[in-house]
Amino acid sequence: MALALVLPLAERAFYLPLHAACTARLAHTVRRLRILLQKESKLCINLLTVELQSLVQQFVSLKRFGVSPDIVISNTFLGENLEDPRKRDFLHKAISSHLQTCGCSIIVGSDVERVNKMVKTLCLFLSPMERRSSRLAVSPMQGNYEAGLYVQGLLKDSSGTVTLPFRRLVCAPLPSSLVDVDPPGEVRQTPPIHEHHMRREQFFHAELACSWHNQQQLSLASGTDNLNVFQEVRWSDPLVGSFVAEVSLVSDGAGQRMLLAQFILMLQRKALVLLEYVENETQRGKRQLRSLWQLKTDLDLTGDGTLAVVMAIAEKMRPGLHAVLFSHPQSSLPERD
Repeated sequence: MALALVLPLAERAFYLPLHAACTARLAHTVRRLRILLQKESKLCINLLTVELQSLVQQFVSLKRFGVSPDIVISNTFLGENLEDPRKRDFLHKAISSHLQTCGCSIIVGSDVERVNKMVKTLCLFLSPMERRSSRLAVSPMQGNYEAGLYVQGLLKDSSGTVTLPFRRLVCAPLPSSLVDVDPPGEVRQTPPIHEHHMRREQFFHAELACSWHNQQQLSLASGTDNLNVFQEVRWSDPLVGSFVAEVSLVSDGAGQRMLLAQFILMLQRKALVLLEYVENETQRGKRQLRSLWQLKTDLDLTGDGTLAVVMAIAEKMRPGLHAVLFSHPQSSLPERD
């Protein structure tokens, strides 16, 4: 069984950045449909209708409220006066967490302008194609959390809360940061990518088991209990802190763009060096890395925040890096030192 998505040729440039997330989403839908068809269930059409409607709604929202590939730094928080240490520290923490979660972030708040300014700020650290998979905040009636987007803004309702569906968070292809821009500002993040993928697969298997046993809702006791979706940010990257401090000293837009380009290039080069080091030390994944502490020392990545950022960038370049370094699903950076 397979599904085919037919789009006009004119929409090719719009769709291509969304292809990977769309494929992953439909693949799991096909798994559930195969089970339902084998059991001669009458829920097949309903399931397919709901999934396709949700997918089309995501396309429409991106078409209307997507982030432009070209972002002016003066329209972001990096273009503001950052003399206030609290504002600078919050931005430092938000950017660090954003990079640690592979460039995926959810921005929430009560002020649409402030939310969208943070969306554009974090999108500066994405490629132009990844920015096409990001969405600005809209009115609460139109904006819902969508798995598979890189950066998205959501407005709080009248009670000051935002609804983030558990299933979509767990089923997202990548981990996410949650940035609350309302004072005093708060940043949280889901577990690292190797733990996120492990829990995602557990949830998928449990959901398929529920479909097989005709259960209407997934029981969290089936392998996904006590799942803490968002956690405190454990490490902030000192490299990000230095970058924010340098940008705050430059008022010229061209100078800020140059600093941003140099910073991103530096992180990419560190990620390439990390990949080469891991390939040599593990013989392309044939054996386990002898010492994470030695890696951190040899590559001058002694700060846990810096290592987490560089590893996240390397993971996007070469998926599977975390699985090689952290073969035990519950391991974390300090535990493997």
